[in-house]
Amino acid sequence: MTEKTFKTFAWHQIPIFVCTPGHVKMVRELGFDLFDDIIDHSYDSYTEPSLYRMKVFSEIAKLIRANPTTEDWQNLRNKLWPRIVKNNERLIELKLSKTIGLWPHYG
Repeated sequence: MTEKTFKTFAWHQIPIFVCTPGHVKMVRELGFDLFDDIIDHSYDSYTEPSLYRMKVFSEIAKLIRANPTTEDWQNLRNKLWPRIVKNNERLIELKLSKTIGLWPHYG
């Protein structure tokens, strides 16, 4: 895990990760809401790189089809805003609880 994982929550975004298999599971274990009711993160279990990428891009395409206009995206963001803020607050909690030394969640 790198800072790029956490920027999603710092910048109030809805996460879709393109990284190594198992990443979504680790982020979920940290207590973040990954919007499983909106995004199918089953791509996280695929180990073959081209299949993994295909599943990620398929999920992005599904989101775009479901939200074709800027207004649709704004409505989705407004609907999810309390959960997005909660993820940001969880990030702050993790930052404040970090002690000197290596944080075990960095790979």
